[in-house]
Amino acid sequence: MAAFGLTPITSAGITITRQTMYAMRYAGAAVVVSVGLCLVLIPTVGLVGAAIATALGYATVAVLSLRRSQMLSRAEFQLGKVGRVFLLGGALMPVGLLHPSSEAATIAAKVAAFAVFVAGLWLLGIFGRVESGELRAAMITLRARMGRELPPA
Repeated sequence: MAAFGLTPITSAGITITRQTMYAMRYAGAAVVVSVGLCLVLIPTVGLVGAAIATALGYATVAVLSLRRSQMLSRAEFQLGKVGRVFLLGGALMPVGLLHPSSEAATIAAKVAAFAVFVAGLWLLGIFGRVESGELRAAMITLRARMGRELPPA
């Protein structure tokens, strides 16, 4: 799912230039990769093989989309940062599989995982001065919009 989540980012150049024919081609390539790997992996490793095949299919779309997007509309990606976010998020994904005995414990575990994710963004150098400035500017814009949209008291 994380590789699938990268696709809107990696396909930005395709979208910007309206060359959406590539999206269909890459989806087709992902189907071929995924189905081909399913045929090979499911008989030997079962559902885990299906999961691996699906992940590699999604990764195929993300990588092909990034490659083409960079050809069509070059964007400066800090691949190291993207990779670290990907790994941090992937490390925390198993929290979603936890099933504590109470709803409060479930919420607490997920809030804690979110806090670890946010702290990880700073600790791994992903969220720095530039990102802080952008977030601050976005919050100012949001507050201004909210002030205009709220009816007078």
